[in-house]
Amino acid sequence: MHTQVLVHEVTPEDLRYIVAAAVEELIIELLDHKSTPQSRSPELLTRAEAASLLRISIATLHRAVKSGQLVPNYVGRRVLFTHQALEAWIGICNGNSQGSAK
Repeated sequence: MHTQVLVHEVTPEDLRYIVAAAVEELIIELLDHKSTPQSRSPELLTRAEAASLLRISIATLHRAVKSGQLVPNYVGRRVLFTHQALEAWIGICNGNSQGSAK
């Protein structure tokens, strides 16, 4: 399936990150199909899964991480997110003083 994506107001650094993240997600997806279903905790979401769940782009997710509002978990080079961290970030975005990305 081929889709067209128009990119506006993205720095070369962000574009490199977006492309690298997309390639990494595809590689991980291919490797996960070869491994057992228990190989990754269902509590942890990949960048693509987190962005899809939140209905935002991976670039927006990256900006939230870069700004320190959203704290990911690192497993090797993999960047994963907990549901709790995503909910805390939503609280921050909604101006909820109780929301914390920690």
